[in-house]
Amino acid sequence: RHEGIDIPVAVTVAAGDPDDLLALVDRIDAALHGWRPAGTGWLAGPLRRPPGYEAPVLVDDTVSPERPYVPLQYVTTVHTT
Repeated sequence: RHEGIDIPVAVTVAAGDPDDLLALVDRIDAALHGWRPAGTGWLAGPLRRPPGYEAPVLVDDTVSPERPYVPLQYVTTVHTT
């Protein structure tokens, strides 16, 4: 087993209104935090939030109506087998 490397994982969550957005962020975070991606020839540790990262609520004003979104960030450590 080789020394692992940290791989960032980004997920953008968007919804029609702030209440729906925050509920969706909670559901996605519950599903992804701690999940271990898998593949042939490599092992990954559980997804974790980067230390100190606070996901901001942003607004996409390039669409009409404007749409709130949150860029979630996670990191996993991957090792080859």
